[in-house]
Amino acid sequence: MDRLRIDLPLLLPDVPDARDACVARLQALLTPRKGIVQTHIREHDGTSEFCLHYDPALISGEEVRQLAHAVGAEVHARVGHHVLALRAVAGEDAGRRIEHTLGAIDGVLAVSVNLPAQRARVEFDRERVSIAQLEEAVRELGFAIEVPPPVVPPVPLVSWYQRNRELAWSLAAGAMLTAAFTAERATGIRTLWMLAVYAGSYVLGAYDLVRHSVASMRRGRFVFDIDLLMLFAAVGAAILGEWAEGAFLLFLFSLAHSLEHYALGRARVNQVSGRSGASDGPRPAGH
Repeated sequence: MDRLRIDLPLLLPDVPDARDACVARLQALLTPRKGIVQTHIREHDGTSEFCLHYDPALISGEEVRQLAHAVGAEVHARVGHHVLALRAVAGEDAGRRIEHTLGAIDGVLAVSVNLPAQRARVEFDRERVSIAQLEEAVRELGFAIEVPPPVVPPVPLVSWYQRNRELAWSLAAGAMLTAAFTAERATGIRTLWMLAVYAGSYVLGAYDLVRHSVASMRRGRFVFDIDLLMLFAAVGAAILGEWAEGAFLLFLFSLAHSLEHYALGRARVNQVSGRSGASDGPRPAGH
């Protein structure tokens, strides 16, 4: 039994690494061929090699090489990889919605969303779905596709409030809650102005949750997620007269959301800054 080694990029251009599903597809198509005994990946000096073991009595080395390149071209022509540059996707729930929506499209084979990098990598069947359809599906969810890739704006030109509006609203909700709760405990009664302050805390704490839920329903996608569950819980508390408890729940949840978005924003800035400082030239987004 002889063997032939071919650098993986020569067979599957632009496949990110040997763990990509296209490598398994290539193996599945080659292994049953007459004379091919076994195929596997061999890592050598930092590169991936596609190794084919074959019976020289049934097939020559040159025939194996030609067959491997032909099947690789077939897989490359059928299966595409594309990276969608997202903008302002700032939460795990949003990332999961994008993955679920794209994954449900006929012809999409795999989806993964990287929130810090604001990228969605999609593997798809070129004959059944196009890149334009993938981008349109993301836009229908209410998220923008960044073209060209996102550029970090100069920090001095953007105010702290503009960069951290959600955090500011959450802190304001907490301050209003504290004021109303302290006054109610000090006087032992609940006045109309206290209810008004509680209501203001509700509005500030629930604004982004309501905005996301309403946007989904306008597009005909009712998603019963943790955001909607928190809204129902807070409304239920208000109906029962437990205004402080409902406002406290919304404050904590909005604070957690805003801190998560802040951390993702900082990670995105650091990643883009590091990428802009690299000496490598631009790399293609997909094939």
